[in-house]
Amino acid sequence: MQNFSEINSLAHGSIQESAETQINNILSDKFASITDQILQEKSGFKTYEFSKGITLFQKELLPIIDTQLKKVTNVYYETGTDYDQITYYLENLEKLGFENAVRSSHSKLESYYKSRQNFATANQYFVTNDFIKAIPLYQKVIIEDEKDFQVAQERIKEGLAIIYPEYLANAVSLANEQRYKEAYAALQTISKYYPNNAEVLSKLEDYKKAQEMVVYRGPVEHIFSIPY
Repeated sequence: MQNFSEINSLAHGSIQESAETQINNILSDKFASITDQILQEKSGFKTYEFSKGITLFQKELLPIIDTQLKKVTNVYYETGTDYDQITYYLENLEKLGFENAVRSSHSKLESYYKSRQNFATANQYFVTNDFIKAIPLYQKVIIEDEKDFQVAQERIKEGLAIIYPEYLANAVSLANEQRYKEAYAALQTISKYYPNNAEVLSKLEDYKKAQEMVVYRGPVEHIFSIPY
């Protein structure tokens, strides 16, 4: 796991000291100290100890907060640093009165996290050749997470190239045995990935019609049974 002293180093950053006023430099150091306490002493952090002073300077702090939010969350985007720790950091910023500043960062972080969870689960299915379960999860990988997204697209393509002929052949085999309901279901499984595929659409229609024309072969007494 990423060393969070490194995160704090990134979060603190280097505030350019040219046109910055002395008060902004003090606020920057103060906020970096808060960042450090949130990240390094998770269980012992007390938001009320800082809330009064922070509230007085919220307007001046916003540019500093935006900078540090980007640096802290970028650590997760780039390295996959512990999600819970970063989330805890954002939650404490919200408690300090910066809900609006944190909201978009929190939403983006959650989006990346869910995407990576889907990617990881999809990988588990993919290595066992369970492409039917892997592909829908790969489709949920967000385009913003470029590296995972590219891999996901490649594996979707690879998986479909394998399952298409398999499911098509299975459907044909089932239809030849007049098991039209099963043949239809087999094709439906892949049809959502090929919405405009003429062969799939044609066979689906054929199997549906064939299924409707199947003559009832059950016991005669079942049809003409008289209730008591």
